Amino acid sequence: MLTLPPATAFAQPQADAETAQSDPSATSAAASAQADPKELAKAKYRDGVIAFKEERFADAAAAFIEADELVPSPALSFNIARAYDGLGNTVQSLYWYMDYLRRNPSSADRETVKQRIAEREAELAATGKQLVSVRSEPSDAHLSIDGTPIGNTPWWGELPPGVHVLQLEHPDGRGTEAELDVKLDFATDVTLRLDKRLPAAPTPAPPPPAPVSPEQSPSPPPQAAPTADDHFSVGPWKWVTLGVGAAALAASGGFEAARRSAESDAEDARTQLDKVAALDRMDSDQRLARILLGVGGGLVVAGAVLWVLDDGENPAVEVALGCGGWGCDANVRGSF
Repeated sequence: MLTLPPATAFAQPQADAETAQSDPSATSAAASAQADPKELAKAKYRDGVIAFKEERFADAAAAFIEADELVPSPALSFNIARAYDGLGNTVQSLYWYMDYLRRNPSSADRETVKQRIAEREAELAATGKQLVSVRSEPSDAHLSIDGTPIGNTPWWGELPPGVHVLQLEHPDGRGTEAELDVKLDFATDVTLRLDKRLPAAPTPAPPPPAPVSPEQSPSPPPQAAPTADDHFSVGPWKWVTLGVGAAALAASGGFEAARRSAESDAEDARTQLDKVAALDRMDSDQRLARILLGVGGGLVVAGAVLWVLDDGENPAVEVALGCGGWGCDANVRGSF
């Protein structure tokens, strides 16, 4: 196991760690200078050094990260990694050591840091996963891995070995998709350039209309009672009357079949609610079957009468048809 070095081994850009430890008031003075990011970064750095020496490693990491956001420095990546070493967080430690070499590839301690990276890669490999770091140009792109939204770039975390599909989409409309082959033995670090516009999402087609059952079909508008003026010549109406009558009889048979089916459902119902619902359907289908049977029979009879009367030589024959609340009837008049 790697032993933590003393705090004086930390890189200390633009700050005096010994002053920070001996004079804590210097931190407050620097923090008050919020108009100057460099002074505030120095104060955060001093806070981090003090927290590290007191073995408050989580506070140290947070302070170093804040300092790096104010005034970026590769030395701060090294300090953050050391703080995560103190917390035993292998993933974060590995990432920040890699970030240190990425930002300072010609550092004098490069070989030492590479050794630490290799040790942490081996620790992660033993768990069956490995560190993956994804950045994009431009950054702050939305990242999905294997179809699952992950977060915004830069992103890092653990993934099992194998091929994974990365999808990135930037708020400005650019994006890309790539396959990433993750190896178990060493960390993967990738930067993707978002150099193409993603196609706009297609407008979904409207869903097809739902089928309408006989119970849901709209009822035909009521017809007015026949009057003395509602007469017409027989002509083609004999065919119409017979056709409509036959259709009504067929529909009556259909509702009778539906009634029998509902009756069977009521007999087989497992619950009282199912039985009541089936009986309601049965009553409704029975009423409709009877009504259509009466209407269809009357129309067929009327059509037959028209057929007999209309021999092609008697244009004076007239028929009046009508339906009301009491039912339907047909009146025939003429000379024959």
